[in-house]
Amino acid sequence: MLRRQLFQTSLCFIAAVHAAGCYADSVKVPEPTLTTPGAFVAVPFVPTPPTGAAGAAGQAGEATSTSTSGEGEGEGEGEGEGELYNMIRVLAVLDVTSDLAVFHLQYGMVDSLDAAREATKSRPSGPPPPLGITSLDRLESLEAVVVGFRSLTEEEQAVIQ
Repeated sequence: MLRRQLFQTSLCFIAAVHAAGCYADSVKVPEPTLTTPGAFVAVPFVPTPPTGAAGAAGQAGEATSTSTSGEGEGEGEGEGEGELYNMIRVLAVLDVTSDLAVFHLQYGMVDSLDAAREATKSRPSGPPPPLGITSLDRLESLEAVVVGFRSLTEEEQAVIQ
């Protein structure tokens, strides 16, 4: 009798675990956006103005003008090689007065969206790349594209803590 009850309890437990696993598999994961932590974003590259050029002060992303946050608008054609993209990875988003500040890791340049998507499949070793900050408006004006997603590692999360 005890053996039978133990067997039935085990079967119920197994069925519950299996049902929970099926439920989790069937949940639709939302598509990552430009503000989703862990999203990889390809930002069309636009060369910065020559040193000493006035103007553009105070724009979001200015502090990272020599980085991979993407500067300027609309001009990003490489010389016959297609468009260049700065690869960034969203860490966190902060709501500021008139926009959202996107904190991101700067991963470098790629020469196509396909190369950007491929780059998201490898996990870099070593310390995380430099931290950058860009406004959401800036990313949208440059027509940045989400090319992948992966959960943030503890090391990546530690960058913003």
